[in-house]
Amino acid sequence: MRTLSELRPEIAKWAGENFGENETDLLPTFQYNLTQVYNGNKHVKNYTDSGVELGYMCPLMGLMEEVGELFAAESTDEIKDAVGDIGIYACDYASRMAITDMPTLAPLCGDAGVGIITSLGELYHCHLKRFQKIRGMDDANAFKQARDHAFNKFLCYVDSYASDHLGDSLTSIVNDT
Repeated sequence: MRTLSELRPEIAKWAGENFGENETDLLPTFQYNLTQVYNGNKHVKNYTDSGVELGYMCPLMGLMEEVGELFAAESTDEIKDAVGDIGIYACDYASRMAITDMPTLAPLCGDAGVGIITSLGELYHCHLKRFQKIRGMDDANAFKQARDHAFNKFLCYVDSYASDHLGDSLTSIVNDT
């Protein structure tokens, strides 16, 4: 059985071929006006945006989508499908974020479901604060350390959840996906 680190490049290649850089024109395809007042005079500027490259954001959003599917699952097949897709999105995300070594999965204490939600929230927190350049996330090394910690915890909790509910591991399920 291949590890997540061994699967990551293959999944990255597949994702690149199928999704490229996740470019979309759906978000800002509208035109909008920006009215600015300079020295009492109104200046209206028209903007049209298109072709926004989302890169790693799509697999990051995919992780959240699959977590929703995981907790809405009504059968073991649906749980297994969601866990497998989480693993695929995680490998794609790691590749796009230049995370070359996937974590060694180890069981974590506590409720795995709560751990999945809180650690994914921590991962999103890292990205949001990085964009906002606050809470120390403007420092690239601090961001990377916090991101990797949250990402690793997330995957360990998903692995624990798979073990608890399926008697299987995240790695094994991704190998089968």
